[in-house]
Amino acid sequence: MPKSSFLMRRLRAILLTDYIGAILIALLASQAIIVFFAALVQQISYYTHFAEHSLTGPAYRSSHWEPVLTSLVRIVLYLLTAYLLVRWLYGSGPYGSASANNLQSPTKGTSQP
Repeated sequence: MPKSSFLMRRLRAILLTDYIGAILIALLASQAIIVFFAALVQQISYYTHFAEHSLTGPAYRSSHWEPVLTSLVRIVLYLLTAYLLVRWLYGSGPYGSASANNLQSPTKGTSQP
C-alpha cells in the first residue's frame, strides 16, 4: 500500500472521529455567508454614498463591480471546498461513507445485529 494512501486514510479518520471535518465545513460555509453579506453591505454603502450624491468613486476604485466579482469567486471557492470535503468525508463516492465503515472496527467480544 502506498504511503500517500495510508496518510490520506489516516487524515480522513482523524477528521471524522474528532469532528474536525464538521467544524471545518461549518467554518467554510459561514465564511461564504460572511463574504456574501460583506459584499452586499459594500455595494449598498457605495450606492448610498457615491451614486446618491452624483460623485465619482475614489480614484483607486476602477469599478464598483470588481469587489463583487472577487467576492463571488471567494464564495464559490469556499462552497466548492466545503462540498468536496463533505463528499470526501461523508459522501457516497469511492472514498465516501461506504468506506467509512472500514474506519470503525468492531471490538472483540461484542455481538453485532
